[in-house]
Amino acid sequence: MTRPTFPDRQACRAATLFIARTLTNPTPTRVSAALYLAESGHLELYGRLMFGGVYHALPEGPMCEEVAAFLSAHDSQGPGKSDPAELDISVIRALNATLHVCRILPEPALIATVQDVPWATALSEGGPITAERIAVTLPNAAEVLAYLADPDPDKPEF
Repeated sequence: MTRPTFPDRQACRAATLFIARTLTNPTPTRVSAALYLAESGHLELYGRLMFGGVYHALPEGPMCEEVAAFLSAHDSQGPGKSDPAELDISVIRALNATLHVCRILPEPALIATVQDVPWATALSEGGPITAERIAVTLPNAAEVLAYLADPDPDKPEF
């Protein structure tokens, strides 16, 4: 079991703004799909999610809880200070790699791309799309799962 992570709402908002400013037609579905694909790529390369967001398996594809809150008029935290320029370079790289795909795919094809095994499992079993559910589908699944289980093996637990 992984140690709990807490979503970095400001980073999620900044990534959402980065995507929305880059895509030609930034619908909530396209933005969430782009984030989900970037999360998968980031998890594969770095062994961790970009900002610890929670994804829910909706019929049209994964929806990041933080994106839904950000796009909602009922977001009580307001816009906050979300500056895409402050995103970590690993996040920028993952977003740029994903945005290339998102720009060329029509929305139905993009939705089909994100309706992957972790999404289908979460949809049928209920619950969120966890990092572990994504990790088992990656080429380096064993390494990523080991890292998720213990990201800092030398750190003493209190």
